[in-house]
Amino acid sequence: MISDDDLAAIEQRLTRALDVAPQPWTTWLETQGATGGCSFVALDGDSPDDLELYVDVFAGNEQWISPDARLDALVDFVGNSAEDVRRLLDEVRRLRGM
Repeated sequence: MISDDDLAAIEQRLTRALDVAPQPWTTWLETQGATGGCSFVALDGDSPDDLELYVDVFAGNEQWISPDARLDALVDFVGNSAEDVRRLLDEVRRLRGM
């Protein structure tokens, strides 16, 4: 069971992240339309500031480099996490009648 305090802590982490990088967050995945670069999450929509989040994965001595479906799965998860967490919080509160 997730306590009300746990929900509040999750929402605080989401709020802090969105204070730094407001939505929309957009994923750019090299396995779905390669541009010759790295997969990343644009944290500022189409802003000229280019606030971008890149994920480096090292598995032992191996580095996952774009295009790599494993890397893109992680980038896609991170890129959608803010919206997913918001929706999940709303649904938990709705189910609890909060």
